[in-house]
Amino acid sequence: MRYTPLLLVFAVALLAFAQVAGHDFLSWDDDVFFTQNPHLQPPTTESLRTYWTGPYAHLYAPVTYTAWWALARVFGTAGPGGQWLVSPAVFHLASLLAHLIAVALAYALLLALMDSPWAAGVGAALFAVHPLQVEAVSWASELKDLLGGMFGLLAVLLYVRVRRAEARQWVPYAFATLAFVLAMLSKPNLVALPLVAVAVDLLLLRTAPRRALLAVAPWLGLALAHALLTRAVQPPAPVLTLPLWQRGFVAGDALAFYLAKLAWPLRLAADYGRQPARVVAHWWGYATWLAPAALLVAAVILRGRSRWALPGLLWFGLALLPVLGLLPFDFQQYSTPADHYAYLALFGPALALAGLALHLKGFYRRLPVVLLVVLLAAQSGLQTITWANNEVFWRHTLEVNPRSFLAHNNLGAVYAVAGKLPEAATQFEAALQLHPDDADCLVNLGMVRFQLGQGERAKELLERGLRMRPGDPKAHLLLGLIALQREDYQTALAHLEPLAASDARDHIARTHLAEALAGLGRRDEARALLEGVLQQAPGYPPAEEALKRLKR
Repeated sequence: MRYTPLLLVFAVALLAFAQVAGHDFLSWDDDVFFTQNPHLQPPTTESLRTYWTGPYAHLYAPVTYTAWWALARVFGTAGPGGQWLVSPAVFHLASLLAHLIAVALAYALLLALMDSPWAAGVGAALFAVHPLQVEAVSWASELKDLLGGMFGLLAVLLYVRVRRAEARQWVPYAFATLAFVLAMLSKPNLVALPLVAVAVDLLLLRTAPRRALLAVAPWLGLALAHALLTRAVQPPAPVLTLPLWQRGFVAGDALAFYLAKLAWPLRLAADYGRQPARVVAHWWGYATWLAPAALLVAAVILRGRSRWALPGLLWFGLALLPVLGLLPFDFQQYSTPADHYAYLALFGPALALAGLALHLKGFYRRLPVVLLVVLLAAQSGLQTITWANNEVFWRHTLEVNPRSFLAHNNLGAVYAVAGKLPEAATQFEAALQLHPDDADCLVNLGMVRFQLGQGERAKELLERGLRMRPGDPKAHLLLGLIALQREDYQTALAHLEPLAASDARDHIARTHLAEALAGLGRRDEARALLEGVLQQAPGYPPAEEALKRLKR
């Protein structure tokens, strides 16, 4: 009976999220972490060591990277061309498993605090199936949040058990500290966990402030060291920097936004377009903080009636503290709030709801809570569908936020790969209107215009892209091809020669460079270059055709 509610919560969570097993990788971070990750091609012992000795993709999260490495090592197979292939289902199922473990730990922590299986089950259910959790569970790249939340809950659970013991227990405290370190090494924003632990210690365990601070002091030191490391390896984009007084309003707005989505979890998306500059440019950006402030005052006033509301609200806010914008971070170029940042924070509302459930006796008083959980699970199931593949995902993002540059650009890339060039051009043009100087968009649109036969427009776009990002290989290649079409062999040589020199295995650039050399009368050099390409890639058709033309 004690764990029956947890089994029911597992069943509901599986009904909501099991469909992620059939989802594809996305073109948003999944390519960086999985399909194009050199450390997983193949997953060698040396690549595992690399994860622990430095950051990858500007993020130091070696525990998460090690989990992905292990999955690739165990379930991967060698594919054509030496590529190491792993099904997306492997990573999605790993995320689902991590979420279920986190749910079990949430239940155990609630049970330790309340000693009520019914209340713990209600709280764990909210944590398990609230739609704000969909992003972390459905997005393969966000195993970071799931592992961070899992180890974070384990750390607090062990901490609570240590603090409730009458005698000092150094070994359990050491394990709690280890869990905290693993949480930070899974996702850097878990540095706020010591503040969460202090809030639980003071408000729920009724520990004296001095004793609570002494107990968490080692965690605060570890958190500070890791925060400094994170800032060193992942500095924010310069355009995001605002004066400190304005960042306070950005943080208040982000917290109010999360609370609004918590209460009304509809129209959820990956990019809300709530950038700091947009927030401070409107009057409401200086007023939205009043909502969380009013909730905090109400929780303090009503503390005598409910001892769970204030700790729940503080857990929610403190867990989000590193990603509210007081310290700028990279994703703010798109939006300060993002659903996956709220993963561990959702235990705060779960705590408050479980506290309310303690006072609900009888079938009819409990029925509304059960219906609420069912509705949340159904909405999560619907939201999970929007993560199925790139086209569905980015189209849904645009439905929620039509001004999402990120979605327009990535949906354009989806259409370009599918050969839907006019549709791709439309999306890239829309993205370019939002960000006229973005190098990626300029080059992508230039590529599509080139494929549509619009050489002059393509040339203009690609040259602008090169000014924004000098040395861009795709821009150089395409400009080289345009020059070859115009028989401007000297310009083609200027674009293609650096590409061939920088990568001796770039067969495309080397083959077209040979065409430029031949056009300039340097036929012996062109022949030698093509023969070198065919030695590395026997049977490569463009090189064979070019060599035949040289021999005529």
